[in-house]
Amino acid sequence: MKKRPISYFFSQVRSKKFIISIIALIILNIFTSYFSLIPVYLIQIIFDKIISNFDFNQLFRIIVLLILFFLLYGILNIITTLFYVKILNSSSLIFRKKFLSSYLSKDYNSLSKYSEGDIIYRGNSDIQHINQISLELLIKTFTQFTFIIGLLILMFKSSIILSACVLLMMLIEYFYNYFCANRLKSKLDILKISDSNLLEIYKQIINRYIYIRLNRLQEKEIVRFTDVLSECLKNTERYYFSQSIISAVTNIISGSRQMLVLAIGAYLIYQGQLSIGVLIAFNQLVNSLASPMQFFSSWIHHYKDLLSSHERIEEIMKTVIHDQYNLIEESNEKLACKEVNLIINDVQLMRNINFTLYSKEKVALVGESGSGKSTFCKLIAGLYLYDGEIILSHNKNKDKPTIGFMLDESTVFRGSLWDNITYGLVEEQKDINVIKKILDKLCLEYLYIQNDGLNLIIDKNVLSKGEKQRLELARIMLLKPDLIILDEPTSGLDELTEKIVWGNFRVECAESTILYTTHKRGIIYSNDRILQMNRGTISEYPLVDINELEFQR
Repeated sequence: MKKRPISYFFSQVRSKKFIISIIALIILNIFTSYFSLIPVYLIQIIFDKIISNFDFNQLFRIIVLLILFFLLYGILNIITTLFYVKILNSSSLIFRKKFLSSYLSKDYNSLSKYSEGDIIYRGNSDIQHINQISLELLIKTFTQFTFIIGLLILMFKSSIILSACVLLMMLIEYFYNYFCANRLKSKLDILKISDSNLLEIYKQIINRYIYIRLNRLQEKEIVRFTDVLSECLKNTERYYFSQSIISAVTNIISGSRQMLVLAIGAYLIYQGQLSIGVLIAFNQLVNSLASPMQFFSSWIHHYKDLLSSHERIEEIMKTVIHDQYNLIEESNEKLACKEVNLIINDVQLMRNINFTLYSKEKVALVGESGSGKSTFCKLIAGLYLYDGEIILSHNKNKDKPTIGFMLDESTVFRGSLWDNITYGLVEEQKDINVIKKILDKLCLEYLYIQNDGLNLIIDKNVLSKGEKQRLELARIMLLKPDLIILDEPTSGLDELTEKIVWGNFRVECAESTILYTTHKRGIIYSNDRILQMNRGTISEYPLVDINELEFQR
């Protein structure tokens, strides 16, 4: 059963300390709200007692009290704001960490439908929106409701007739705002859709840049963009026009309410049923009532926005995949798969995988394109949810097993050469001379001999496929993990470079267990074990002579 947004908010940040902080902030807000009414009482005293028998000394004392009030009220507001921000930041930290943890632990396939922009927006804007709105609704609902009750008691105590008239006008204003807010919300939704369409056009043009240039489609794309932009601008005009009309009518209702209060108040003063001081104080109470009434008139819309943000992040937040390896004490069997099956979108990609990798063994996984080799590498890497068991032998003297992966999608990022090779390693593993020797062995010495050396900035969009593959191999050679999984590690290299790079890599990682996929016969050594992938199943390759291997693409 799905949790409601505010319940979900509490479930994520629940702790005794947090709940006590929320209660303390609500009490502080209620106290600050009632404290803000002190000038109302002082104004009544000025007009009803001081002006009639002008007493300068008493007036001076009232002015001093007002100055002291504003000073204390300012301090109270600062304390309340700092307290609120502290709670907000505390819950934001918890929420964002849980979002990132869920994202980094999520099934690879379930994330494929999200773009980078989606993840960034959901992880930043939606999380912050949920955090802030949940906290505000929680605190302000209690605070403003309590404040309204107190204001109504004071108003009816001052004048029942005036209070009834004001409440009637406020209810009219409230329902008008609620009705108009629904209409305005629908126009805002249309505006958001048109903005989204405009951004999608931008993304399409950027993604298709080369295609557009090669096929001379610049004018066509500009016309397409202009049409969408024009529609977006029209929707913007409609939204702001409706907003201005609603605002104008609201001001008329609000002004009419104030004039009605003054008119009825003047009549009651004339009848001797009300004093000037009470009328002015009453008007101040009405002004104080406007803000909490406005809050409750927009409460449902805030909640709907909160619900929308919650629905956008719910799928990412709800499933967390932990390490799926069953760790056993170190043995000759480095990795074992038992009855492993993988189903994605109701299609079975892996069927009853059973095989074992032995310590220091070098195993080639061959098969035609689309047979499932890359998917299997991702599965071993823990990126997919699967059925079955994967067993990994582990040295108890280490915190966790060390595994090196090189998949079909490059993990090289924009940053320095040094950062790309050493990212995530401990300081003891970061040796400049060792790194340079590794780069030499991978025929990448031309990168660090430039002026910037290892501080050279790497742009993955500029590097060739072979350069990116060799940088990933450099990371693995530096780490020398117990188990190495490589998906076509030399597919981007020419024959001569491949022979040098692959030979040096195997020598450097001779103590590691290596499973690699390939379409190249030349990188399979005579003593390598060969497995064949065929439509999601793995079997021992029956051939002994490597030259008899047939590769299909």
